[in-house]
Amino acid sequence: MIATVPVGINPNGAGANPLTNRVYISNQDDNTISVIDGETNTVIATIPVGARPFAVGVNP
Repeated sequence: MIATVPVGINPNGAGANPLTNRVYISNQDDNTISVIDGETNTVIATIPVGARPFAVGVNP
């Protein structure tokens, strides 16, 4: 299913872990990473990180 999931401000990087069905989005202007459950298409966590994250790397 394709869905629009609201995340943080200025999302610009994405990574996916096919083993856990999680999607990670970097939100550059609020210094967070949003974690999305790929089955429910909902944000399950918001992780504070350093200034202006612009990419995500995932190691399944």
